[in-house]
Amino acid sequence: MNSKQAMVYHCSGCDTFNVQRIGRIVEKNRSVKFHPGNGPPVGPNCEHCSATHQIGGPMWAEPLHDAGFVQRLLCSVENSADRFNTAQRMVGMLSVASEELPDCPMFYCLDKLSSVVRVNCPPLLAVRSAILHAGYQVSLSHTCKTAVKTDAPPHVIWDIMRGWAKQNPVNPNRLSSDAVASTILGKEAGIEANFTIRADANPASRQKGLKRFQENPPNWGPKARAGRGEEAQEDRRRRLQGKRQQEQLDLKQFPCKRFKQGQCEYGDDCRYSHNLGEETNSTSSNSEQEKE
Repeated sequence: MNSKQAMVYHCSGCDTFNVQRIGRIVEKNRSVKFHPGNGPPVGPNCEHCSATHQIGGPMWAEPLHDAGFVQRLLCSVENSADRFNTAQRMVGMLSVASEELPDCPMFYCLDKLSSVVRVNCPPLLAVRSAILHAGYQVSLSHTCKTAVKTDAPPHVIWDIMRGWAKQNPVNPNRLSSDAVASTILGKEAGIEANFTIRADANPASRQKGLKRFQENPPNWGPKARAGRGEEAQEDRRRRLQGKRQQEQLDLKQFPCKRFKQGQCEYGDDCRYSHNLGEETNSTSSNSEQEKE
């Protein structure tokens, strides 16, 4: 069982991973012996960005799918598609699972790789073609749209990303404060990345346009803040209609102080009263109320 499980050494800076099996099988002269695994496969610091490693596991390191079972299930769903409301997505998911590399338990996400080195995310077919041109295998993953499963070592993946960054230069201001991106892009590439699209880079499930991943419902996700309904807005307009004019009329009961001083420039347009008689009447009424 230990030969089928592994520990993962994960870089805390660039997310590079290295898989180390816990046990190993040695076959010699028709005899099979089980030995503990050799390791660790990495040093204390990442060779790509010099960050420290984190250890996780144990995890299953053998194939995730039984190829024969997946193929039989795929044929069964295709022959009785009318039995399932999600038959199209089931066919797409099973097709992707049947295309996955069986001996690659981990995968890379293109958007995450691009985020590490601060470049625009390259097209999926371009990266798959570059990996194939480098002499390695590559496949999709049923878990993520941007996932790439490959047997290429990490240094090849970063060489491909350096080649992409060379064709799509990074803004220097974005690298000045990012030690990880500067360290990775500052190293010379070991291989020349070739992004010429290959015919075998596009898997059959993608060529057929199958529904390979779960689709969100029509009203999924956050929407704009709820606003007032049309009816509520109309009621508010009617309620506030003429309010400003009413406020101006109410101010006419107060005398204009600037007019009394001979400094009011608004004339008849002034919101306050220019009738000094009203001020006298108001003053006398206030005096009588104080006496009472």
